Amino acid sequence: VNAVFVVELLVQLVLFRFDFLWDRQLGRVKPFNLLDMFIVVVCSVDLYLLPVLLSGTGGQQVDLKILRLLRLLRLTRALRVLRVMTAFSKLRILLNSVANSFMSLFWAMILVGLFVYGSAVFLCQMLQPSVVDDSLPVDLRQWIFRHYGSGTRSFWTMFEITFSGGWPNYARRLIEEVHWSYTWFFASYVWIVVFAVTRIVTA
Repeated sequence: VNAVFVVELLVQLVLFRFDFLWDRQLGRVKPFNLLDMFIVVVCSVDLYLLPVLLSGTGGQQVDLKILRLLRLLRLTRALRVLRVMTAFSKLRILLNSVANSFMSLFWAMILVGLFVYGSAVFLCQMLQPSVVDDSLPVDLRQWIFRHYGSGTRSFWTMFEITFSGGWPNYARRLIEEVHWSYTWFFASYVWIVVFAVTRIVTA
């Protein structure tokens, strides 16, 4: 099968030459053609060149660095799946759409990440006095510290609130056992970020 891919690649390079990799109209590299070439070259090295190199060692011990390289190249056999996938026109269109929308998705992720980070910092700072408040039950203080006691803990909690759908599990104890005013924060966050922003991004 790899031999067919090699012949196909050579034919396309002969026919299209530089245009096989470069889109003159858009002025950029053709990503899928570049991926095709990379996969064919790597698989050809794994199938044809590496056996020759290994047979030339004469049974001597192979350097560990070379063994790691060999294992890495053998893992690239999984790339053949991508090579076959790009051969189907409808699947290629879908992959092309995903690639073209990647920057929009990236900035959407940045926007959601800023909401998550800002909310995590806010809750972490607001709940620090509650962690050391002796008037609160010990189990509640431990629960607050476990979920909001540091920046990383609070960030992970807000990440779960945003994407897991289980936000009441992280909000109800604060509202009922710490202070009712946290209702305003969680209601606003769920309305704006969990509901509005995520659905706009999804759309």
